[in-house]
Amino acid sequence: MELGCKVLFDSEIYTIVWIYESGFCEIQKDRTMLLVKQSELTPLE
Repeated sequence: MELGCKVLFDSEIYTIVWIYESGFCEIQKDRTMLLVKQSELTPLE
């Protein structure tokens, strides 16, 4: 996964806006930002 990738989280599509070395990612959908574990995300192609 990389910045700008579309991912599935909690049955909704988000965009990765930041990836931390700790294994967490900041994801965004509209104005909602979440901090989640990278392992909880499903990349979309």
